[in-house]
Amino acid sequence: STLDRSSAASDVYKRQVSYLSLHDVLDPASDGRRAAVCASVTELSEHTYKDRTSGERKRFIKLTLQQNNDVAEMVCWSETCEAHREEISALKDRIVIVSGMVKYSDYSGTNNLQSTKSTIIHIV
Repeated sequence: STLDRSSAASDVYKRQVSYLSLHDVLDPASDGRRAAVCASVTELSEHTYKDRTSGERKRFIKLTLQQNNDVAEMVCWSETCEAHREEISALKDRIVIVSGMVKYSDYSGTNNLQSTKSTIIHIV
């Protein structure tokens, strides 16, 4: 798919992040790559975890991303939830460009995307 040089697309370009399909995100060889994807958000759920350093409860959000028949999860950690509160609240059933780090999840047994300090969340 072609993207215009919108602010999100140029941010991705400037941050040297590769556009990947969700199929590529799920590939074990992609573990550790910085990636951006364009996908539909089919589910959004809020969870909490206990911060190892401070012991306080922090929230995170799981996004279920879909491209055709491929489905992958994105975990937006608390810093990303704070920085992108408005965008995240409006994501369900929208097409988005998101960026993050591809990481293997022991919990789900597959790769997912995890937010970083430089994560982009852009509703298309």
